Amino acid sequence: MAVLTVTQVNTYIKALLAEIPHIRNVYISGEISNFKHYYQSGHMYFTLKDDKSQLKCVMFSSDNYKLKFRPE
Repeated sequence: MAVLTVTQVNTYIKALLAEIPHIRNVYISGEISNFKHYYQSGHMYFTLKDDKSQLKCVMFSSDNYKLKFRPE
């Protein structure tokens, strides 16, 4: 059994997703829940969900300034 570092797994997943053309620029629609904005770092953590699934998400401070609304 191979033991990988977190960096290795993230690098592998990033490479896989980069190879799929229709997922490079994707928008996801869902209800925001469990929203937490850490003002010291600026990062936002939340869950996007619909009636069948959920995605745990993070929006780093370097992207937060692009928002035209405040998530709740």
